[in-house]
Amino acid sequence: MINGSLVRGARGLLGWSVETLARRADVGTATILRIEHAGNNLCGQYSTIDKIERALIEGGVQFTEGPGGEFGVRFGTSGHTDKMEGIGKQTS
Repeated sequence: MINGSLVRGARGLLGWSVETLARRADVGTATILRIEHAGNNLCGQYSTIDKIERALIEGGVQFTEGPGGEFGVRFGTSGHTDKMEGIGKQTS
């Protein structure tokens, strides 16, 4: 289950500003800020939350759920992580 804390964390992983996420999700910056400030108490319309979640996933993050029911966010298996694969490797 996505919440405001996860949105903020995912945005941070991607290095996106509030404005960038708002543009990619086609929502207002005030909406992103309101959701992020709500923390674990998710607020907003389902369609809006879905647009934000999709934008973040398309950006390269993955939302996770642990065995104890805890939620988290990490780089996914596509998108951003694919772009990062060559970083730190030596080339001949």
